[in-house]
Amino acid sequence: MKKLSLATILLLSTASLVVSAENLPAANEQAAAVEQKAQIVPDAEKAEKAQKKHHHKHKKEHKKRGGFVDPTNPQPQTKDKKSFANNLPVSQISEQAAWKDDQRIVLQGNIVKQLSKDDFLFRDKSGEIEVEIEPHAWRGKTITPNDEVKILAEVEKSDKKLELEVQRVAKVAKSH
Repeated sequence: MKKLSLATILLLSTASLVVSAENLPAANEQAAAVEQKAQIVPDAEKAEKAQKKHHHKHKKEHKKRGGFVDPTNPQPQTKDKKSFANNLPVSQISEQAAWKDDQRIVLQGNIVKQLSKDDFLFRDKSGEIEVEIEPHAWRGKTITPNDEVKILAEVEKSDKKLELEVQRVAKVAKSH
Protein backbone atom coordinates (compact mmCIF):
# COMPACT_ATOMS: atom_id res chain seq x y z
CA MET A 1 0.00 0.00 0.00
CA LYS A 2 1.26 3.47 -0.86
CA LYS A 3 2.13 5.86 1.93
CA LEU A 4 -0.35 8.71 2.01
CA SER A 5 -0.23 11.97 3.89
CA LEU A 6 -2.78 12.78 6.59
CA ALA A 7 -4.41 15.37 4.34
CA THR A 8 -4.85 12.79 1.57
CA ILE A 9 -6.43 10.31 3.98
CA LEU A 10 -8.87 12.97 5.22
CA LEU A 11 -9.79 13.88 1.63
CA LEU A 12 -10.44 10.24 0.75
CA SER A 13 -12.50 9.70 3.91
CA THR A 14 -14.61 12.78 3.18
CA ALA A 15 -15.13 11.72 -0.43
CA SER A 16 -16.25 8.21 0.56
CA LEU A 17 -18.72 9.64 3.11
CA VAL A 18 -20.19 11.95 0.50
CA VAL A 19 -20.53 9.11 -2.02
CA SER A 20 -22.17 6.72 0.41
CA ALA A 21 -24.49 9.37 1.90
CA GLU A 22 -25.80 10.89 -1.29
CA ASN A 23 -24.94 8.30 -3.95
CA LEU A 24 -25.28 10.96 -6.63
CA PRO A 25 -23.36 11.31 -9.93
CA ALA A 26 -21.96 14.68 -8.75
CA ALA A 27 -20.58 13.00 -5.64
CA ASN A 28 -18.93 10.34 -7.80
CA GLU A 29 -17.24 13.07 -9.85
CA GLN A 30 -16.08 14.77 -6.64
CA ALA A 31 -14.69 11.48 -5.31
CA ALA A 32 -12.84 10.91 -8.59
CA ALA A 33 -11.32 14.40 -8.34
CA VAL A 34 -10.24 13.73 -4.76
CA GLU A 35 -8.68 10.40 -5.81
CA GLN A 36 -6.80 12.15 -8.61
CA LYS A 37 -5.39 14.66 -6.08
CA ALA A 38 -4.35 11.77 -3.86
CA GLN A 39 -2.33 10.33 -6.76
CA ILE A 40 -0.57 13.66 -7.32
CA VAL A 41 0.69 13.94 -3.71
CA PRO A 42 2.83 10.74 -3.75
CA ASP A 43 4.19 11.70 -7.21
CA ALA A 44 5.21 15.11 -5.87
CA GLU A 45 6.92 13.45 -2.90
CA LYS A 46 8.81 11.12 -5.26
CA ALA A 47 9.89 14.06 -7.42
CA GLU A 48 11.15 15.93 -4.36
CA LYS A 49 13.17 12.90 -3.20
CA ALA A 50 14.63 12.45 -6.69
CA GLN A 51 15.64 16.10 -6.78
CA LYS A 52 17.43 15.74 -3.42
CA LYS A 53 19.33 12.70 -4.73
CA HIS A 54 20.26 14.58 -7.91
CA HIS A 55 21.51 17.52 -5.86
CA HIS A 56 23.76 15.12 -3.91
CA LYS A 57 25.48 13.87 -7.08
CA HIS A 58 26.84 17.32 -7.92
CA LYS A 59 28.78 17.63 -4.65
CA LYS A 60 31.60 15.47 -6.06
CA GLU A 61 32.07 17.93 -8.94
CA HIS A 62 33.27 20.56 -6.46
CA LYS A 63 36.01 18.27 -5.13
CA LYS A 64 39.57 19.39 -5.89
CA ARG A 65 41.11 17.15 -8.55
CA GLY A 66 44.77 18.12 -8.31
CA GLY A 67 47.14 18.19 -11.25
CA PHE A 68 50.46 19.56 -12.40
CA VAL A 69 51.53 22.98 -11.14
CA ASP A 70 54.30 25.35 -12.04
CA PRO A 71 56.87 25.39 -9.20
CA THR A 72 56.54 29.18 -8.87
CA ASN A 73 52.93 28.72 -7.72
CA PRO A 74 52.91 26.26 -4.76
CA GLN A 75 49.54 24.92 -3.51
CA PRO A 76 48.47 23.10 -0.32
CA GLN A 77 48.87 19.32 -0.56
CA THR A 78 46.35 16.59 0.34
CA LYS A 79 47.57 13.33 1.87
CA ASP A 80 47.47 10.05 -0.03
CA LYS A 81 45.15 7.69 1.90
CA LYS A 82 46.20 4.40 0.33
CA SER A 83 49.04 3.82 -2.10
CA PHE A 84 49.22 1.30 -4.92
CA ALA A 85 52.87 2.13 -5.41
CA ASN A 86 54.20 0.05 -2.52
CA ASN A 87 52.70 -3.21 -3.81
CA LEU A 88 53.96 -3.40 -7.42
CA PRO A 89 57.50 -3.67 -8.80
CA VAL A 90 58.90 -0.53 -10.42
CA SER A 91 59.76 -0.69 -14.13
CA GLN A 92 62.07 1.63 -16.03
CA ILE A 93 61.49 3.48 -19.28
CA SER A 94 64.48 1.66 -20.80
CA GLU A 95 62.45 -1.61 -20.49
CA GLN A 96 59.63 -0.40 -22.76
CA ALA A 97 60.48 -2.86 -25.57
CA ALA A 98 59.44 -5.71 -23.25
CA TRP A 99 56.12 -4.10 -22.23
CA LYS A 100 53.01 -5.80 -23.59
CA ASP A 101 49.72 -4.26 -24.68
CA ASP A 102 47.29 -3.75 -21.75
CA GLN A 103 50.06 -4.48 -19.21
CA ARG A 104 50.00 -2.42 -16.00
CA ILE A 105 53.32 -0.94 -14.97
CA VAL A 106 54.66 1.33 -12.25
CA LEU A 107 57.31 3.94 -13.05
CA GLN A 108 59.16 6.10 -10.54
CA GLY A 109 60.56 9.48 -11.48
CA ASN A 110 59.38 13.03 -12.20
CA ILE A 111 56.69 14.62 -14.32
CA VAL A 112 58.87 17.30 -15.86
CA LYS A 113 56.65 19.09 -18.36
CA GLN A 114 53.05 19.44 -19.50
CA LEU A 115 52.83 18.96 -23.28
CA SER A 116 49.05 19.41 -23.76
CA LYS A 117 45.88 19.18 -21.67
CA ASP A 118 46.38 15.52 -20.61
CA ASP A 119 49.86 14.75 -22.03
CA PHE A 120 53.02 15.08 -19.94
CA LEU A 121 56.72 14.29 -20.22
CA PHE A 122 57.81 11.77 -17.58
CA ARG A 123 61.48 11.15 -16.73
CA ASP A 124 63.14 8.38 -14.74
CA LYS A 125 66.84 7.48 -14.36
CA SER A 126 66.82 5.58 -17.68
CA GLY A 127 65.06 8.07 -19.98
CA GLU A 128 61.93 10.04 -20.86
CA ILE A 129 58.51 9.07 -22.18
CA GLU A 130 55.25 10.85 -22.98
CA VAL A 131 52.34 9.84 -20.73
CA GLU A 132 48.62 10.62 -20.76
CA ILE A 133 47.22 11.57 -17.34
CA GLU A 134 43.44 11.97 -17.05
CA PRO A 135 42.19 14.42 -14.37
CA HIS A 136 40.92 11.63 -12.06
CA ALA A 137 44.42 10.08 -11.85
CA TRP A 138 45.75 13.03 -9.82
CA ARG A 139 43.37 12.20 -6.93
CA GLY A 140 43.58 15.71 -5.53
CA LYS A 141 47.37 15.80 -5.44
CA THR A 142 49.37 18.74 -6.75
CA ILE A 143 52.66 17.73 -8.34
CA THR A 144 55.65 19.86 -9.41
CA PRO A 145 58.69 18.88 -11.52
CA ASN A 146 60.71 18.60 -8.27
CA ASP A 147 58.36 15.99 -6.76
CA GLU A 148 59.37 12.36 -7.17
CA VAL A 149 56.30 10.29 -8.04
CA LYS A 150 55.23 6.77 -8.83
CA ILE A 151 52.71 6.37 -11.62
CA LEU A 152 50.49 3.38 -12.30
CA ALA A 153 49.92 3.17 -16.04
CA GLU A 154 48.40 0.86 -18.61
CA VAL A 155 50.46 0.18 -21.73
CA GLU A 156 48.66 0.80 -25.03
CA LYS A 157 50.84 -0.72 -27.72
CA SER A 158 50.23 -0.83 -31.45
CA ASP A 159 52.57 -1.64 -34.37
CA LYS A 160 53.89 1.90 -34.62
CA LYS A 161 53.23 3.52 -31.27
CA LEU A 162 53.47 2.94 -27.52
CA GLU A 163 51.30 5.01 -25.17
CA LEU A 164 51.05 5.02 -21.39
CA GLU A 165 47.65 5.85 -19.91
CA VAL A 166 48.26 6.84 -16.29
CA GLN A 167 45.60 5.68 -13.87
CA ARG A 168 47.12 6.96 -10.60
CA VAL A 169 49.82 9.36 -9.48
CA ALA A 170 51.39 9.10 -6.00
CA LYS A 171 54.12 11.20 -4.42
CA VAL A 172 57.12 9.23 -3.19
CA ALA A 173 57.79 9.84 0.49
CA LYS A 174 61.22 11.38 0.96
CA SER A 175 63.47 9.32 3.21
CA HIS A 176 65.46 11.27 5.79
